[in-house]
Amino acid sequence: MAGSSERPQRRFPDAPDFVGRYVREAFMYLMAEVNEGVRENYPTVTPALSRVMSLLDRDGTRVGDLAERAQLTKQSLSELVVSLENLGLVERRPDPSDGRAKLVVPTAEGKRAMALGFDVAQAIHRRWAKLLGPDEMNELMRLLGKLISALSEAGP
Repeated sequence: MAGSSERPQRRFPDAPDFVGRYVREAFMYLMAEVNEGVRENYPTVTPALSRVMSLLDRDGTRVGDLAERAQLTKQSLSELVVSLENLGLVERRPDPSDGRAKLVVPTAEGKRAMALGFDVAQAIHRRWAKLLGPDEMNELMRLLGKLISALSEAGP
């Protein structure tokens, strides 16, 4: 989508708008820009691999937790982790708090890639702020933060 004016077609054009469509489309633009920025420095990192890296805690994350965050099965997530290991971006280590569990931990190169991803995300934020203007971007951030807090408090 980055660099393209193509938007997803509305599946139910006669239905009233709802927040999910806007969140989904904004997320699609965000991820297209992130993937483009990451690809400049890591051309072999696919969007799926980039997504897993974006969900990884700096000090490592259990495979099961990572699969849940990515909304994937453990088996599918494990295949992506193998690809990240082959690229030298992560390694698996025993979880010190549970010897049966494994942590996916970023390598030094993985941490550099995560920092690059953060820089890309910050550049996107600045670009979007220019498109909306500072007041509207601040309002968007405030409202999204408020929604996230309310959802977190309300639970599933």
